[in-house]
Amino acid sequence: MESLTSQKCVACQADAPKVTDDELVEFIKEIPDWEPLTEDSILKLRRVFNFDDYAQAVRFSNQVADLAEQ
Repeated sequence: MESLTSQKCVACQADAPKVTDDELVEFIKEIPDWEPLTEDSILKLRRVFNFDDYAQAVRFSNQVADLAEQ
């Protein structure tokens, strides 16, 4: 199985292949700060980020936006 860091993210689609339970166990080892959860029968990942102030949160959000544009 290819590691997460060597893969490129692709947009989710309803017919996209889902990870198996075994794959999920292995992938979660690579992203320990993330939590798998199921909402409305949909498997999702969640991570909570905490910041000291608003400006720090905005800088982080802008960095995420820049990465998403790549």
